[in-house]
Amino acid sequence: MIPFRFSSFYAINLSSLIRPLQSRQIAESVSDETTSGNIDVKELEEKIRRSITGTMEKEETEEEKEKKEERRRLARERRAIYEKNHEKALYAIANSPDTKILKLGHGYPTRDDGSEYSKFDAVFQQANGRIAVSTFAPMDNERYAISSIAEVISNLAISIEKENLKQLKLFFFEQNREDSVFNAAEQSIQLMKDELKNKIQLIPVMYCDLDKLIEKDEL
Repeated sequence: MIPFRFSSFYAINLSSLIRPLQSRQIAESVSDETTSGNIDVKELEEKIRRSITGTMEKEETEEEKEKKEERRRLARERRAIYEKNHEKALYAIANSPDTKILKLGHGYPTRDDGSEYSKFDAVFQQANGRIAVSTFAPMDNERYAISSIAEVISNLAISIEKENLKQLKLFFFEQNREDSVFNAAEQSIQLMKDELKNKIQLIPVMYCDLDKLIEKDEL
């Protein structure tokens, strides 16, 4: 989701802090970039600060430019690792017996472009019905993910009913069941009606364990 694909994936409610148009633009940017892990938190915070104060971006020193470029380089590396594992997980499910691909790629959980299955990373037709899958990249700063996970889960749940899906699998990369982001997602699901709650499966996965899960057919 373009999920931490959150593949894979979070909109932060900034409307009370920022002018409406800018709030929407920043929130959509966060939604797309957070789920994919393609986000520089420090740059985001500076963007928000300038939007609130209406100040112009100051000229950077060479040291600041170097630090920014290094953060971007690390973000690109994290994104590449996430994309590799995102694709690996989706293709493993796609190659399951009696499985037909209806969508494969990235979804946008907080946006609706009107296309079918737009909020999910992938949707598959299996013998017992259609299942959707989304993956979430790990976040450097969990505060952003935790503050918006409820909205992401809610939007995906609405689409489960709208698309009449049998199951939704959400993979949280580099998370375990004790981590705060995963716990926040679990708490969001507990508020739903049983019929819907029982369709959503939260799966914490460490990158180093993904191959083992695929070999055991446990995705």
